[in-house]
Amino acid sequence: MSASTQVSNQKGLLERWLPYCRLDAIRPKLRLLCFAHAGGSALAFHKWPDKLPWNVQVCAVQLPGRERRLGEPFIKRMPELISEISAALLPRMDRPLAILGHSLGAKLAFEFVRRVRAWPGAPEVVHLFVSGCPAPHLRSSHPPIYNLPDERFLQRLSEFGGTPHEVLSNPEIMKFLAPRLRSDFELDDTYTFEPEQPLSCPISAWAGDSDDLVTPDSLEAWREHTRGEFTSQILKGTHFALYEQETEVLRQIRRALSSFT
Repeated sequence: MSASTQVSNQKGLLERWLPYCRLDAIRPKLRLLCFAHAGGSALAFHKWPDKLPWNVQVCAVQLPGRERRLGEPFIKRMPELISEISAALLPRMDRPLAILGHSLGAKLAFEFVRRVRAWPGAPEVVHLFVSGCPAPHLRSSHPPIYNLPDERFLQRLSEFGGTPHEVLSNPEIMKFLAPRLRSDFELDDTYTFEPEQPLSCPISAWAGDSDDLVTPDSLEAWREHTRGEFTSQILKGTHFALYEQETEVLRQIRRALSSFT
């Protein structure tokens, strides 16, 4: 294989996993990797590059089975998915990292940071941002939903909010979306926390004041997972307050990362 072919293959691999990342941009001082919620995609963060400093490269992670990766099978177990993401991205990350995740994405972000610190030669993680997710060591009080019958599954989605009624009530759209949603909820519902040493990077945690899935105490419990600084805040909004309060969230991210940019 020629050198040019290898370069092309590496670029193609990164574009699959980081479709909205400006890979040809001026070399950044910091990369912010973002993981979306269950059923979401990298599209959730595609406007963020224009709202953060030019030297922070926003890289929204695209999981298999969505957008341009529709033909790829879903990965339904956390260890396998973290291994795939790490193998694809970490050999090509040459700048300090900040990691952000919302809901299911918060667990992905947390487990990815733990994998980064065990990866030889991996860059430093300077901050972990988590949203809409209880601390990972807490057992969920909600029974699994990924294997519910269709009618009950749609009802639970409606209760979570975030999916418009016109989408949930459209059989054609749901025929397309349901496999992705079930896969992501299976990924979440089968997640098993394994104790390790706390992280060294700071953690910032957010939740909405109308989010029935995250209590203030379960958000505050993220404190146990870092030896660094910890902050938590209840935002005005639903389970999707991260997106609903985007202006405030981005302001806090800029402030948290200012010393690195």
